[in-house]
Amino acid sequence: MGGLPTCGERVDLPALAMACGYRSAERVDTATALAARLRAFRTEPGPALLAITVRSGARADLGRPGETPRENMERFMAEVRAFGCAPTKPWRS
Repeated sequence: MGGLPTCGERVDLPALAMACGYRSAERVDTATALAARLRAFRTEPGPALLAITVRSGARADLGRPGETPRENMERFMAEVRAFGCAPTKPWRS
């Protein structure tokens, strides 16, 4: 988060989720794989985990955020809904 190092690269989160009783769990590292898995998540029973590997770093011209964290979350959720997915529980604020 925020470019800080974490143990996320070294921990097999999907295997951990499966050991905890999740019905499905996997990792994706491309936009194509993410789109495909989000569509499939709609029809699969949960609980399910999708670990998304992202590139570290930032663009040289990246400015400061121009929106609040809530606006950011709402924009993100709009994108998730565009894939036909929605959280099963409402977000907490």
